[in-house]
Amino acid sequence: MFLVMADIWSRFQNYKRAKDQIFQHGFKTKIAINYTGSKCQRMALMAAAKELGMDKEVQRFYEKLGIGWYHFIPKFMLKDPLFFFRSYFWSRTFLERYYAPKFDFRNQQKALS
Repeated sequence: MFLVMADIWSRFQNYKRAKDQIFQHGFKTKIAINYTGSKCQRMALMAAAKELGMDKEVQRFYEKLGIGWYHFIPKFMLKDPLFFFRSYFWSRTFLERYYAPKFDFRNQQKALS
């Protein structure tokens, strides 16, 4: 139960960071590369991009890399079978630091309506 909650927390932090980055810089491959590690990270980026109207660019980028919707197993698990004992696995998967959003998207939406 703890690991599931920690994973949800980490993906939410990824989502907030990705949304800020895309809003600030537009779609950049440098941003998208950071979220290729796992399906959950890609989904966090895709959700942020969709809200900002840039989901097609993200989709095209992942298609160019050969990453499809069916790629569930993260690349690092295939490269390193002992990933469970590595600190990068724990920090990137379950222990993402709190990310304070730079922009208040809720108030921006209210101002536009």
